[in-house]
Amino acid sequence: MFKSANYYILIILIGCLFIGCSKEDDLLPVIENPPVEPVYEKIYVNGTQTIIDSYTLKNFLSESFSEMYYYNENFDQTQGGSYILNYKDEGGSGMDSYPNITIGGVKKNGTWDVGNKDLVGMPIQLSTIPNTMNFEFTTSQENANDDNDKWMASINFIFDNYGIETSEPTTDKRDYDLVVMHTYHNFDDSIEDKPIGTSTTHWYFARNNDFSLKPYKLTIDGEVYTYAVRYKFFVNSGSKDNKAHVKFIPYGNNSLPATLKVNVKEIIACSKNYLQYANIPSQYKTLAESNIALDQAWLKSLNAGYEVYTGNSTLKIDKFKVTP
Repeated sequence: MFKSANYYILIILIGCLFIGCSKEDDLLPVIENPPVEPVYEKIYVNGTQTIIDSYTLKNFLSESFSEMYYYNENFDQTQGGSYILNYKDEGGSGMDSYPNITIGGVKKNGTWDVGNKDLVGMPIQLSTIPNTMNFEFTTSQENANDDNDKWMASINFIFDNYGIETSEPTTDKRDYDLVVMHTYHNFDDSIEDKPIGTSTTHWYFARNNDFSLKPYKLTIDGEVYTYAVRYKFFVNSGSKDNKAHVKFIPYGNNSLPATLKVNVKEIIACSKNYLQYANIPSQYKTLAESNIALDQAWLKSLNAGYEVYTGNSTLKIDKFKVTP
């Protein structure tokens, strides 16, 4: 007996429906669980604590107001040092402290730790600094731009003009300072000269013949950033009267670099070479020439941190690393 035509049509329709449903099922989106951010343990720091070889955290803010911590997973020889500072103003006037990461030599428990030269290139005599030595410094902030917030991120070079490779650079004999200013808020460094007068400080900028600033031009990833070079001196300030303090201050319409990348040998040489362009009184120019970037001097360490003054903010060093 033959099947009716309707029977065969029904079979074909059922088959098509089955095939169609299978294809639609194949096209259904696959629902994946979102990635889970790792949860790291906060490791709190007070005082001076070496985290890895030649990388030390320093925090002398009151625990009653502020806290500093780091994540072990983000702090190693490959990534460099990092920290997070929840800062709260302690009151009073002036700078509260300079919480920082020190790379190289550091004083701990009353003893000077020289640091590992193979890892970080310090201590090193200035005349032998290689062309390849550089550092990278990256920062970020949260809730840090209110009217009452005042802070500045910077790099400080620690020199020793008088010691030997393994000696501690004593504070009262640090006659050459070099600071590179980075990002900041409510910290307005004037780019006008401040001649000697009744104040305990006076300073002078490197300038062109037309008295405009002579910039130090720093090229990072193809972008050029300009820095004013300032020479500051002290009067009636004890051992500071023998000091020449050099500061590189960002200025102009260009933005700050996301990551500050500086060649160590080049910027030290610039601090000496630009002396000729600053209108410094002869007495202090002689002082500067006697102290700045001496071949036999030692670079003992580099510090990266925040000068903190007022407000309530979260200040981060995302990366600070030295490549020898």
